[in-house]
Amino acid sequence: MSLPPHMRAVVFEEIGRVAVRAMPDPRIEEPDDALVRVDVAAICRSDLHFLHGKAPLEPGEPIGHEAMGVVEAVGPQVERFAPGGRVVIAFDI
Repeated sequence: MSLPPHMRAVVFEEIGRVAVRAMPDPRIEEPDDALVRVDVAAICRSDLHFLHGKAPLEPGEPIGHEAMGVVEAVGPQVERFAPGGRVVIAFDI
């Protein structure tokens, strides 16, 4: 399957099933937001709670919350990060 050249994510489909889907391009919405182009991502063991139906998640919602990448844009209140910087996104963000 070929997907359009925009953002893709692993999404919850139903208990026991996930898929890779095209997603809307992200944008800065809040003044303290940052957009990160993810180079490497992981699906954490805690994501298995969703996969096994032990935590609520709607079909189509993305999963995975540990990543490394490059900052593409920041909101006006972001002071510690700038476009071009490499970052690690921890599970608790």
